[in-house]
Amino acid sequence: MKQSNIIITITISLIISFSFLFFVQEKQYQIEKNWFLYFNEAKGPSLDFTTENFSKKDTDFQWTLLIDGKEITSGNFEVLKNDKKTVSIEKISEGKTFLIKVKREKEEKEIYKIL
Repeated sequence: MKQSNIIITITISLIISFSFLFFVQEKQYQIEKNWFLYFNEAKGPSLDFTTENFSKKDTDFQWTLLIDGKEITSGNFEVLKNDKKTVSIEKISEGKTFLIKVKREKEEKEIYKIL
């Protein structure tokens, strides 16, 4: 009876361990094929943002700044694979809602601030 309890305990422990490893590996795979966009300063008036590229190739990005729904400026930049690039935007004092759209191929991501 004790041996069967030990075997059951070991089996359950192995199943839990393998499930955890699968979950961690899947998360790592999702990070490796993706790209991320964020403000350098989450709070404050700065609109500088960074794009991190964890995909398997160098990628060209296009960005657009909209203030209160109106397109103000835009630009292009390249981020090498497994690298990041910061885009600095001159301080703009007018406006309440600031939206930055960044596109890569068919994907688009947005970040915004309300001041």
